[in-house]
Amino acid sequence: MPQSIVKMLAHIVFSTKNRADLIHPGIEDDLFGYIHGVVKNNDAKLIIANGTTNHIHLLVSYQRKSIFPI
Repeated sequence: MPQSIVKMLAHIVFSTKNRADLIHPGIEDDLFGYIHGVVKNNDAKLIIANGTTNHIHLLVSYQRKSIFPI
């Protein structure tokens, strides 16, 4: 039986409106925890999340089934 292996990585960047400094260190853990849950519920894996007070970077790994459900 043939197999195919698919591994896709996405670098996603979110910014606050008007680049306002709204992401303070006190809320980062809760914010990244929430984002982790959203990513996990979509059958993907959050590899790393980081950023500054006005934007965040996410590295997300997708499997074939999460992009192309067959």
